[in-house]
Amino acid sequence: MKILWAIVLLALACGRVEAQGCLSPKSERAVFVIPREAGKALVSGDLVTARYGSRCVGSGVFRAGRAFYLTIWGDDFLTETVDGIPEGAPVQISVIRPATGEVYRADVSYGGQNRQFEDGGIMVVRNLVLTPTIGIEVQRGGDDVHIEADADRSAAFLTWEAPKEALRAGFVVEHAAPSDTTFTAVAFVEGQGTAAEAHRYRRRVEDLAPGTHRFRLKQVDFDGSFAYSPEVEVEIALPEAFVLGEAYPNPFNPVTRLNLSVRETERVEVSVYDVTGRRVEVLHRGAVQAGQTQELVFDGAGLGSGLYFIRARGESFEATRQVMLVK
Repeated sequence: MKILWAIVLLALACGRVEAQGCLSPKSERAVFVIPREAGKALVSGDLVTARYGSRCVGSGVFRAGRAFYLTIWGDDFLTETVDGIPEGAPVQISVIRPATGEVYRADVSYGGQNRQFEDGGIMVVRNLVLTPTIGIEVQRGGDDVHIEADADRSAAFLTWEAPKEALRAGFVVEHAAPSDTTFTAVAFVEGQGTAAEAHRYRRRVEDLAPGTHRFRLKQVDFDGSFAYSPEVEVEIALPEAFVLGEAYPNPFNPVTRLNLSVRETERVEVSVYDVTGRRVEVLHRGAVQAGQTQELVFDGAGLGSGLYFIRARGESFEATRQVMLVK
């Protein structure tokens, strides 16, 4: 028992994770502990949830390199409403990965404990295995969220409202850049679990290139079901006549990339020069369309190590970036 309490104290020292989007704290509770060595199947940011049937009875965010614990709330037997997990009932552990919106079933073995809720117990995980859960896309009716997007210089400010929520784990914010046909997850916003009243959410997505960006929400529930919101668009304007980004990576070997955008359509030539002023490559020659991002790729596989200059010349501008090829 001393060892178990040492693990719990270690988790406390690493920062307590409060219940999120689940039941309100009550006196009946147990502690679920994942020591560092048992948490290798998780990645930082994973939302670990405890459920009793379809009811969320505890959740917390896992941080890599730390012992982790969450409080599992028990049922208040003095009331008729089942507002937690009854003592002796099985505890179901699942994991939601915000980066992708995927839901996993967590097969666990408790050290010195069974798989049932015990008021005041300490459930120490000796082994944890994640099994992918097949997510089911559901067609939602009146509880669809309404999402709006506004531009703020090079950022998009997203707002949406969920009229009501039932078992809502959260929202995966998905983004499609001007040149992309597919969406990519860029953020995760935790939901309210189960709530009868509407809740308004906000999220800011920074560092967007000029052009038309699309966003949508993937609504993820604790049971693994999900639904997509309608898509919205936001136009990021070009603040200057042109923008020539910095090359990345820099130093590089053998390939580096940078982006060019222009406010008005014009002909542009982008060339690479060595330190003697000799042109060694032409990256682009022709029109660049207004508001679109032109990716420039410099492949130095056939060149020697050293300093190079990427010079962009348009009808209304000229700009240069330095890059270092290191082999």
